Amino acid sequence: ILVNGNIIEHHKSVKFPECFTNNAEIEISTPLRLQENSKPLNEKEINVERFFISLAKRIALLSEFHFKPFDLDFESLKNQIAQIEDKKYLKWQDWTRYSSRQEQKMKLGGVIGKWQFKNLSPELAKLLYIGQWLHCGKNATFGLGKYQITNYFLFIFSYNLFTYLCTCIKLSKLKSAVVKNYKEPEISFLGQDNSEFVRIL
Repeated sequence: ILVNGNIIEHHKSVKFPECFTNNAEIEISTPLRLQENSKPLNEKEINVERFFISLAKRIALLSEFHFKPFDLDFESLKNQIAQIEDKKYLKWQDWTRYSSRQEQKMKLGGVIGKWQFKNLSPELAKLLYIGQWLHCGKNATFGLGKYQITNYFLFIFSYNLFTYLCTCIKLSKLKSAVVKNYKEPEISFLGQDNSEFVRIL
C-alpha cells in the first residue's frame, strides 16, 4: 500500500466474507480502461460482460502465475453475467504518462464513477470482491482500474443479518418446544425452618 510515496506494512492475506449478497455498488477511482478491437470503450460503450470477463481473466492469470491455477468456466460465467441488471454513473477521464522507451506522452484514459450491479451470482460477487485489490482492465500495473465496493456493509453483513434472523427463529421454536414440555418441579424442604436446604425433584 502506497501512502505519501512510501510503501507501508499491510496484511498479506484477504479474509473472505462467509457469504456474498447479489447486489453491489462500486466506485471506480482511477480510469478503468477496457478495450474492444484495440479501441478503448467509453462510458456508453462499456458493459457488464466486458467488465466481468476482463476481471475474471486477470484474477485467473495472476493466480496461475503466482499461486495456483484458478479454474473458471467462462461459458458459465457468461450465462451468469447475462442475468445482471446494472446502472452506470460513469464519465470519461483522460490520463497521460510519459514513455521513456517511445520517448513520447501516451494517453491512457478510461471511465471513473459509480456502477451498480443487481442479481450477481455468488461466483461473480466473489470475483468482484477480489478485484478491489487486483484492479481491472488495461494498465492495471500503473494503478488504473482501481475500484471499491461502496455498499460494503450491506455486501458483507447482510448474510450475518440473515443468519441472525434464522438463529432467532430457531431459538423461538426451541423456546416454544421447551415451554410446551415444561413441568413445574417438585420442591421439598429438608430444613426444619424450611429455608436452609432445598431439593428439586
